[in-house]
Amino acid sequence: MTTIENKERLSVVVLFITVICFNDGADWVKFPLLALGIILLIWSLYDYYRNEENLKKEKKF
Repeated sequence: MTTIENKERLSVVVLFITVICFNDGADWVKFPLLALGIILLIWSLYDYYRNEENLKKEKKF
């Protein structure tokens, strides 16, 4: 995945979490979706930084 795709995915995940936080829905729906959003955020950040490290290694060669 390119850096731009990772940034787009990060922005979508953050938007997802924001919508869930300000939603007035039931707590039994909100908390699992919020947990899913946080997991996706961690996964997206991991992919983003892993790709950044790979790009730095490629530039050295």
